Amino acid sequence: MKKLLMIAMACLLVLLAACGTANTVPASEAPAEPAAETSGDGQNPVMNFVGVYGAGKGSILVEAEGERGAKITVTWANGAAEKSQWSMSGEFDEETLSVAYSNCTKTDLVFTDDVSDPVETVVYTDGTGRIVFAGERYALSWEDDQEHIADGTAFLGGQQPAEEPEQAENAAAEEDPDYYSPVTAMEKSEVERLAAAVREAYLAEDWAAIAGMIRYPINMYPDVKVNNAEEFLAYMDGKTVHESDRAVMEAESCRNMFFNGQGICFGDGEIWMNDIHYMTDEPPVLEIVAVSGIVEK
Repeated sequence: MKKLLMIAMACLLVLLAACGTANTVPASEAPAEPAAETSGDGQNPVMNFVGVYGAGKGSILVEAEGERGAKITVTWANGAAEKSQWSMSGEFDEETLSVAYSNCTKTDLVFTDDVSDPVETVVYTDGTGRIVFAGERYALSWEDDQEHIADGTAFLGGQQPAEEPEQAENAAAEEDPDYYSPVTAMEKSEVERLAAAVREAYLAEDWAAIAGMIRYPINMYPDVKVNNAEEFLAYMDGKTVHESDRAVMEAESCRNMFFNGQGICFGDGEIWMNDIHYMTDEPPVLEIVAVSGIVEK
């Protein structure tokens, strides 16, 4: 019996020695440290930032790719029939909340007769820069090394939480009612209320509602002149909003919108409106002067 007890104790000592050795392996052979908190559950941390972000004529689509990668697509309206797109990807850096890239391809798109088949011209394929996300996770900035097209611009959207009623009221109170005064005498709140209604009708493909807001005649692609609401509705029969344009307009906040001498721009130029009574004594009236992003079903 004593002999069996001594054998058991010896085996126990061997096991303890083995455990001690396992806890002191060289650092080069030790298991990797656990991932940061944002990816501790095995999810790509970019999932916290996916979505469409918008600012003026530009929009940025963020998608997760692989375990830690991000796929970025930037679209910028150069006019009613021209756009530029930048496509790039890179690994997400959790310390800086950024994605650096060196593989950006820029493509210019010109829409002619067939709006669903634009003429594409590749400008370059080796662009560099980075996307930087705000800590609040509903805003980002784009640092483009080639053209610096969006320096200082904040793109909003993504997973932006809904504003509390009190926050929204305070923000509205702080806004300049004459924000759009270079193009219309209509107050900012009224412009953006109307813009939200136009955006909703466009996304719902409520062409009857859109028809009642248009200034005729209006030119539609491919090179079709529409003279009244009846002709517009006939033209829109069997048509739908292109998938990419829908994504851009879904991201349109209808707040602090881009405007210039052509009027007020929605998204990447899917809708343009201007004031038919601007610089007159008549009450301001905003009407649609351009509609794009429409394709055959």
